Amino acid sequence: MNYSDIDTRKKNIMEFIINEYLDSCNPVGSRTISKNSDLGVSAATIRNEMSDLEEMGLLEKSHSSSGRIPSALAYKYYAKEVLNSFNIQRSNEKTSSLTVRNERSGIKGESALSLACDILSESTSSVIVSSMERFTQPKIRKVEIINISTKTYVIVFVLDNLEVSSKVFSVDFDISSSDLKKINFLLNKLLSINNQDELTVEELDELVSSALNRDLIQYFLYLINKEYRGINDIKTKVTGLTNILDMPEYNDLFQLKSFLNLLSNEQNIKKIMDKKLKNHIEIFIGKEVGLKELSENSLVLTELILDNAYKIKIGVLSPLRSDYKKIISSLYNISWKLISL
Repeated sequence: MNYSDIDTRKKNIMEFIINEYLDSCNPVGSRTISKNSDLGVSAATIRNEMSDLEEMGLLEKSHSSSGRIPSALAYKYYAKEVLNSFNIQRSNEKTSSLTVRNERSGIKGESALSLACDILSESTSSVIVSSMERFTQPKIRKVEIINISTKTYVIVFVLDNLEVSSKVFSVDFDISSSDLKKINFLLNKLLSINNQDELTVEELDELVSSALNRDLIQYFLYLINKEYRGINDIKTKVTGLTNILDMPEYNDLFQLKSFLNLLSNEQNIKKIMDKKLKNHIEIFIGKEVGLKELSENSLVLTELILDNAYKIKIGVLSPLRSDYKKIISSLYNISWKLISL
């Protein structure tokens, strides 16, 4: 069945029920439609049309009343109609991309994505899932080991794109401040000469003074290389989890716990985000989201190139009963802001 095959009156009734249900979260009956719509037909006629829509799989009966609620299929048609209308509206506008990033011209990479997700979460009152993947491997420009407490240190990396990364580690011995200074000098010398490749014993012997333990230098190089290799891993993040506390769909403690456990698993996030997009924004409803536990949810997803260095995806994950107009508009606007940063 195609949405275009449904006659106009049935579409109007279905859309009225969806909009009413979005506002009230209560099943919608024929009398409500008859009194509050401009269909100009009796409640009996509306009941017949609602029965037809139910047979078509677009409406479902509520257990608590004679009213109807939208099905996942109805939300699918509705959300994609909203997206189509939005795309037509945008194509007719003369305005170009938003350039608000000029206000925060210093923010890049993961920080920019994190800020965008925070804004999107607040504007949509939804859970935001995101992923970030590098196109190319940046080089390490500088590294420094800093003592932060007894036998605990942090390695700070400055990459050639000026990003900063760090890793905390512990050892079973203390390193004097003078030795630490020498180690930092040697590590940066080794990195500049060898460009993150493995050093030969001869190169190491030539550079490392007898006052320092060669095994210690090798250990630090191992930590640096291990962290450096992980720079290209796909990073995922979930933002705005507390928003679900205001969603009636998660009033049940078991559902709430299940949802939180699901999104605490990074592999689940990667599976949700592992979709090829044909358009700037696409909508996935129910089973299309990719996990059976999220069959009562929707995902509005976009994919962007950020700073000519990252492929990022941002998705608004929400219940089927969602304000798709606001979600699509907010996601579109925030995506342009990121591109213009």
